[in-house]
Amino acid sequence: MNNKWVWIGIMAVILIGGALGGVLLLTAVCENTGSPPVPDCPSGLICPTSGEMCDTYADNEITGDALYKGQNLRVSGRVKEVQRSAIPGNTYLELACPGLFKFGLRGYFTTENEDMLIGIEKGEDVLVTGVGSGFQTLIDSGFTYKVPTVNQITSVEEY
Repeated sequence: MNNKWVWIGIMAVILIGGALGGVLLLTAVCENTGSPPVPDCPSGLICPTSGEMCDTYADNEITGDALYKGQNLRVSGRVKEVQRSAIPGNTYLELACPGLFKFGLRGYFTTENEDMLIGIEKGEDVLVTGVGSGFQTLIDSGFTYKVPTVNQITSVEEY
């Protein structure tokens, strides 16, 4: 009968230790998958992350416009895609937004400045400097989506 309790004790230690080890491993993996630290914000710019802008606009469009629209921004985020749309001169860089956002924050480029996007790839962490321009409405498969946008872009740099 004593052997039964010894085996139960050993199994409990193994199960609890395995669970804690799994939690520790999961924590370590999660901590190492984020973006690198964002460089300091230069004077004269507002420097949100793409996630902060998306969350602000999702919570309250009026607040988002008050904080970002018409402001000189340097937005940090992870590149979700780089595309030319069907409309000529409508090239954009999309930065991922966390959560349930189908589309991320979009930075729009003119034909003259789209060369800034050469060499920028999906998954890279970038800083986009431009002017906040509020929400843009997108229609995809019959559904309407609003995404925060940045225009008049002056630079895109990896960090």
